[in-house]
Amino acid sequence: MLEDRKHDYRLASHPPSFFRERVEQALQGAPRIHAAGEGLPGRQARKRTIEYALFDEDEGPFYFTLSILLEAGEPDEGAMLFVRAVFDELIRMDDAARAIPSARDENEELFEVEVDLDLRSCVLHYSSTLWNTEWVVDFRFDENGGWACLGIPDWREPGQYIV
Repeated sequence: MLEDRKHDYRLASHPPSFFRERVEQALQGAPRIHAAGEGLPGRQARKRTIEYALFDEDEGPFYFTLSILLEAGEPDEGAMLFVRAVFDELIRMDDAARAIPSARDENEELFEVEVDLDLRSCVLHYSSTLWNTEWVVDFRFDENGGWACLGIPDWREPGQYIV
């Protein structure tokens, strides 16, 4: 399916170290912090969100943020190791998300990597560069220490995923 669609924004166009270096640089800076109940409706509004910009807007072709969600407090070193583990697997996760069949060519652009420390999960937020739409792809950290792609949450059947 990857060959049938445009993928100008595939993360695999760069080596894994590129994204790991970006997250390391971003984590040295000052994050934007949203208290629970602030920000856009949805998951982030229910939890404290620590947001890092990973790229400058004019740096292209990538411009996405890292949002770290937690009930309260600050992430400890163990939590930050978990965040770094996401970025070690980010290219594989992006490829899995883009491999989900679609009836349209969206030329997906990643705009947010959301890591929920309490749920030990990651959500990749995408938008289309060809038409007006956004969607998410959920991942869960499994008992074997890897990331399982659950798919796109099915709005018609809560708890079910499109894979």
